[in-house]
Amino acid sequence: SVPCEYALDPLNEVMLAYSMNDLEIPKEHGYPIRMVSPGMIAVRSCKWVNQLIISDVEADSAPQRRDYKVVTDNEIS
Repeated sequence: SVPCEYALDPLNEVMLAYSMNDLEIPKEHGYPIRMVSPGMIAVRSCKWVNQLIISDVEADSAPQRRDYKVVTDNEIS
């Protein structure tokens, strides 16, 4: 779960990558497409993207809701 405001802010440089160093992304790094979310915990840079879901609520899976939370000074991300 990456908040839309974060993903759409050009300063955050969130992207869907289909190449790495001018070559297709290797399978172990997420071929054919990987989401890259700089500044967020690594689990938010999803490998093997096959679907994007735009929602008003966070994903309901345990890894997204509970397992991969990081507490910062101002928020939970």
